[in-house]
Amino acid sequence: MLGDKLYHGTTASLGHRIAVGGWLTSRGTRPSNWEGGLFGGEPSAEDLVYVTDREGALYYMKEICRRDKTNRGAILKVEMDWMNAVVDEDVIADILVHTKPGSGKLTDKVWRAYAKFLGATPGVAYEIFNDADMQHESDSAYAQDMKDVARLITNSRLVRELSKGTVASAMPLRVLEIEYFRVK
Repeated sequence: MLGDKLYHGTTASLGHRIAVGGWLTSRGTRPSNWEGGLFGGEPSAEDLVYVTDREGALYYMKEICRRDKTNRGAILKVEMDWMNAVVDEDVIADILVHTKPGSGKLTDKVWRAYAKFLGATPGVAYEIFNDADMQHESDSAYAQDMKDVARLITNSRLVRELSKGTVASAMPLRVLEIEYFRVK
């Protein structure tokens, strides 16, 4: 389970601008710089800021630096506000792909959120999710569906239990410190 101090990886220049302002905010309408995740490059939600553990932030920092063709990276240490946390959409997708309703207490809550999103029961939601025609939905539509389902899970304790790697925040996060790195 993730702690209260989390990290965000980025380029050194952007990290410096963020640290000077003191708050890590969402990208807003700026273009997304993320090309990874389960959805093969679908952009992050524009109104959320994504954070992870230190190791994950170092990975993201390297990826962003590679994409931006810079060898100067940074990770920002932030204070997580779990009351404004949103489950990462990749976690939602992973649970729906690898489980079914009745698999366990935690996964059942995700299935109930997906069922609510569809206006169906968890059993019907499972059938819809595994329907062969669903597999042809575009990555973009699928990613957006997972983002919408994630927003239906509002219990902060549940969000924390589900957030094993990356979590998002619907509010800016206070920057505690910044570390700079030379990226190979």
